[in-house]
Amino acid sequence: MSKKKTDPDVGEVLPPDEQKPDFEYLAKYYKAEFDNFRKRNQDNAMNAYRDARADTVLAILPVIDSIYEAAKHGSPGIEIVIRKFEKILEELGIEEIQTKPNDDFDPHLHNAVAGEGDKIKEVWQRGYKYNNKILRPTTVLVGKGE
Repeated sequence: MSKKKTDPDVGEVLPPDEQKPDFEYLAKYYKAEFDNFRKRNQDNAMNAYRDARADTVLAILPVIDSIYEAAKHGSPGIEIVIRKFEKILEELGIEEIQTKPNDDFDPHLHNAVAGEGDKIKEVWQRGYKYNNKILRPTTVLVGKGE
């Protein structure tokens, strides 16, 4: 004896010959599920790519800092290297956080290592962002406003 199914809409038992699966519904359902799966995987792949790029840039930022420090001491030819690094960062979508003395201190963009107040007195280390995400905040000395 075959098992009888109940129609969920009316609650009555259907005869065995009417207990056919709705293949059109199932095809649409699994197509939608697959589309969602594909979109999630594309998003995951893009996020992994962005994270890898950000990690790579974070690894080379100390080298860039050293180059800027060498430029302060007048090392010959260092300006060419700086321009090349800046061009590469720009091509990668890495932006320097523009900070200068007397700017307002913003805890989302800046890391104060010394001083008290709400104005930036000196920039100690450049900060960078990628894709509107802070890679490294600008390290600053703060003081009272003028």
